[in-house]
Amino acid sequence: MQLQKLAHFLIAASLLQALWSCASAPPPASQATWSAPLEWSKPDALPPFDFSLRTPQSLTQQSSLVALAYYGFGEPASSPQATPVELFWQQINYLKQHQFAILSLNEAQRRLQQNGSDRQVVITIEGWSSPLENILKELSAKNLPVTWFLNSQDLKIPEVAKLVDEYKKNPLIALGLRGTGIGGQLLPEKHLLARHWGSAPLAYSYPAGEAPRSVIDALKNAGIPLGLTHFSGAIGPETDPLQWPRFPLNNKFGALLGPAGNGFEVRVHSLPLELKSLSPERLPQQQRHFVGITTRIHDARPLNCFFNGTPVARIIRTAKNEHFEASMKNWGHKYEINVQKMPPEVPLLRCTLLAMPGNDTTPPRFYWGTIPLTKEP
Repeated sequence: MQLQKLAHFLIAASLLQALWSCASAPPPASQATWSAPLEWSKPDALPPFDFSLRTPQSLTQQSSLVALAYYGFGEPASSPQATPVELFWQQINYLKQHQFAILSLNEAQRRLQQNGSDRQVVITIEGWSSPLENILKELSAKNLPVTWFLNSQDLKIPEVAKLVDEYKKNPLIALGLRGTGIGGQLLPEKHLLARHWGSAPLAYSYPAGEAPRSVIDALKNAGIPLGLTHFSGAIGPETDPLQWPRFPLNNKFGALLGPAGNGFEVRVHSLPLELKSLSPERLPQQQRHFVGITTRIHDARPLNCFFNGTPVARIIRTAKNEHFEASMKNWGHKYEINVQKMPPEVPLLRCTLLAMPGNDTTPPRFYWGTIPLTKEP
């Protein structure tokens, strides 16, 4: 019996490790500077959710929001990070058929403060790709809001300058500042976009593959109230508005795979999992790290956590509120994460916790969160 349980656990672990596998992608020609999201790291096939040995956590009545990040539209043969136009509209149809509300960033912030608001999505688009002109036109015709992230490099593209002039008075399209390739010049870029758009950008998109910590103070000084990362996870009322997660999508990781597949459906049904590093500023050389888990998760020991695809060896709950900062007094227990192997690149701690099993028509719901950690030099 013990051997059988061990075999089941190892199978589940391998499935969950593949769940977190992601694929790298180069930029389209029109985007001069690009780095792929860190989570697109492995090309392994994504398996179905056959079963889980983890005990589901009860769903809490909290607001939740999912932000989706698109990096261009077109066929993957010419641009592997792109989402085919046909797939994009299939995703939009799925959201509408399943009663998801597609929100602007302003409306999303307001609804997050309402208890129980669920099935809410924000659509964000990075830079320029040639099918975008028709996509913006159709989204506007369908009365669907979108946030478009641009910077001074993008404005040099004639098609982009034309669309900016065309849509700057359209209330359904919001402009955000794309951080890739601007060298930290937030204020000049913000003022430039404001001149072209007629109003200042209300959100900032961090460069893909970069931790936001070094930019947060500059965002505050620039008066930009929202910062969106490329780290997967859902958004809740407790989520730092300068570190909203987004699900990076492309042809593979936005695929509609059905209720039992690790595809688009699982991502849009995810729930917020707030994680906070409690260790020193830099990741210690010893293979231990401490994190805080929001009190909305009453027992985080069944978490499935990975450092850049490497499973965490074990998760131990320590004394309640031990070493918590005063600002975290309402958080739950402290958890010790033991890491089997330190990743060579910037480490991402990515965790999920089963909230509700799926069935033939509905995908499983996972609490889902990601935090970047800093390595020793």
